[in-house]
Order: sequence, then structure tokens, then C-alpha cells
Amino acid sequence: MKHQNMNILVTLDENYLSPLRVMLHSLFVNNKWAYIHVYLMHSSIPDIKLKELEKFIKSYQHTLKIIKVKDDIFEDAPKRLHITKETYYRLLVMDYLDERIERILYLDPDLIVNDSIKSFYHCNMEHAIFAGAADSFMNQKYNPHKQSLGLPTTKTYINAGVLLINVKKLRRFTDTNKIIDEIYNNYDKLKVQDQDLVNMLFYPYIKIVSNRFNRDANFQNMKERWEYPLIRLKQCFQKQNIIIHYLGPQKPWKKNYGGKFLIEYWKYARKVSDRKMKKIVKANFKTWMYDWIKVTD
Repeated sequence: MKHQNMNILVTLDENYLSPLRVMLHSLFVNNKWAYIHVYLMHSSIPDIKLKELEKFIKSYQHTLKIIKVKDDIFEDAPKRLHITKETYYRLLVMDYLDERIERILYLDPDLIVNDSIKSFYHCNMEHAIFAGAADSFMNQKYNPHKQSLGLPTTKTYINAGVLLINVKKLRRFTDTNKIIDEIYNNYDKLKVQDQDLVNMLFYPYIKIVSNRFNRDANFQNMKERWEYPLIRLKQCFQKQNIIIHYLGPQKPWKKNYGGKFLIEYWKYARKVSDRKMKKIVKANFKTWMYDWIKVTD
């Protein structure tokens, strides 16, 4: 079988290298149709850690390209507690990537790829610069933050954790200096950092895709939490969600995780995570089931 090239972009600091390995493992094992080129944009990851990551990626017969970004470029940009300045780097791809690259898929490290993404990666972007799935929280009936960004009520606010980028068109639309200017000109509006910027600046050029390609792992309400174990029994081993995204400060590799899709995360984490991470994820199973039993008694 002839493999097709797929470009993947990740932007992170040293603290997310362990979850990144889990994400990449899930991507690799479910997309054997592709020869994957991973592009890592960073500012401060030690060389020894980068060499370990490169060795890991090469073990799957894929490649790693490291792109060093100046450490101070977004030092004063708006940031939230669990999100670092590295998240902004994805908006610089038009100036940092080789000009021959026309398309790249950005993936957050806090997700898993649970099935093939071939159809998504090769989707017809038409006139779009970005393709992504709707953000369930931001698209509630009345959301003052969405309004403050100037999005028309008819437009969908996307979650930028899974973002297919038409690099060729983005180069014609903007450059690094313009992006930096927009960040500081809209400093007080950017509550969700570069995700807000993507939606605010590019909403006429965004293609909306199914939430199967970016499924939020958080519970939306208590009713969903109570019913979840029974639903999971019915859906056991089904791949209804192609990409599962562990949004927010709660993560499967942190103690007392209370979100969804923990079984799916463990499926991949147990293969590549370190001893400490495995111990925490396993403990989260017991905690989650105990809490559910108390609620349903």
C-alpha cells in the first residue's frame, strides 16, 4: 500500500511531552495509511527531551521537524492558568513552515485520535482557511463572550484544539506581525487566547466539521453524568468519536479526573506512558466508579 503524506502540527512546552506521546501513539496506530510528518513548535524544551521524542516518533517510521520560536514573542500575550503562550504558535505557521506545505492539521496534546482521520484531513476546504468543530459551550443560545468578539449570531464558534489549516491561503491573508498586532489590539477581549483570535478574525473563512472530530470529554450537566455508565455499556468498543478532546483543567493523567472517555484514554496511555502517569489514570477509574455508585444509590 502506498502511503500518503500527512502533516501534523503540535505546539507545547516540556510539561505536555508525556500526554503528547499518548496522543501521537493513538494517531499513529489508527492512521497507518499515512506517512506522518510531525512539526513541533516550541521555545524552551531541552534538547535531550527533543531527542527522546524524535526517537519515539521514528520508532513508528514517522518524522519529527523541530521549529524553535523566540521565547519572548508572546510573553505578554493574554494567558489562562492551564494554557501557555505556546498555544499562540499555531498562528505563525505561514512564516515558520516550508513554503511547499499547503495543509497541516493542528492537534492539542490533550486528546486521542480513536480512528482514521483520512476523510477529515483530505476534506474539501473550498475557500476556508481553517476547518474545525463547534465548541459546545461557546455556542449556547446566549453567550456574551461570543458576542463581545463580534461574531454574527449565525456564525459558529469553533474549538481550535483540532484545527485543519489551509497554510497556502493563510499566507495570502496575514503574517506574523499582523497576528501579533491583533493580539495586543484586542488584549481585553481574548479570554480563550488564540482560539478567540481564530474565531474573531477568520469566521468568514471557517469550515465547520462534525463534532466526531473533536468530541468534548466534559460532562455538560449532572443528568449526563448519572446516565453515562449505562450509555457506555451500550456503546462499548464503538468508535463513534474519532477524536476525543480532554478540554479544560481536568485531565485523565491528573488525580481525581471526573470527565468522560477514561477507558479510551487508558487504552492508549497504558502502551506508552510512564509509571507515574499509568498509576494516576488507573486510580481515576476507581474514584470515578465509586462516585457514580454513591450518586445512584
